[in-house]
Amino acid sequence: MFVHPVEGEIIPDGVKYYKRKEIGCLSWASREGDIIPIKIKMEDEEGEVQTFDKIRVCRKDKKRCIGTTIREFECELIINGLKVVVLLVNYSTEQKWYLVEKEKK
Repeated sequence: MFVHPVEGEIIPDGVKYYKRKEIGCLSWASREGDIIPIKIKMEDEEGEVQTFDKIRVCRKDKKRCIGTTIREFECELIINGLKVVVLLVNYSTEQKWYLVEKEKK
């Protein structure tokens, strides 16, 4: 894939991830405060900015950790005609989005 590895990085929920990439994300917030990712932008391995707007949220989860709200979205993206499952993570206090991949077992 096109995510640069960050070996053994621990993010606040205690789950170990081996790939994490900061991304730009356009999202929608409903009246009730639910967030829905609509479009993401990130650099590929060649430094080109890639845009993905065919996002289907399969699962979402909201967690609190040390005063920070963390929202996780397991999503399907269409990349070069192939369906790829990724995890998008939003840190509300930092207002940052990450694309992460869990450690393989």
